[in-house]
Amino acid sequence: MFVHLAHVLDPNDVAWPGEPVLSIEQDTHLSAEGKPFNSHLLTLPNHFGTHMDGPRHFNTTGVPFDELPMEKFGYLGEEILLVDFPHRNGPDEIVTKEDLEPYAEQLADKRLLLIRTGFEEKRTSDPHMYQNNGVALQSELCR
Repeated sequence: MFVHLAHVLDPNDVAWPGEPVLSIEQDTHLSAEGKPFNSHLLTLPNHFGTHMDGPRHFNTTGVPFDELPMEKFGYLGEEILLVDFPHRNGPDEIVTKEDLEPYAEQLADKRLLLIRTGFEEKRTSDPHMYQNNGVALQSELCR
């Protein structure tokens, strides 16, 4: 099974409220002033588009993102559990520990849990809701 986890980068997409979005600026122009190519400068804020926050994001004593071992980012199929919660499409919903209790046995030998809520549909149908009222994980679930 293949699960696509990323969204296409688009400067018109939503970002965390108040955070900048992707910007693309042409730097050089083919043939202008003898340049042999076109080039662009891209500014990609870390809270724009598909991203992952490291342990230090909310915890001042957490491991910095660049110090995480590569093994944290690669998983084989049998190490992954994908759980669908398609009923979770409303604003400000929280996935709880109780929601995942029925999957405890399946989760026991996994290294990665993916929770698909269906909320990503709101990126296009209701960008304001997506940007301001997303689905969250209960802290007890994360522990």
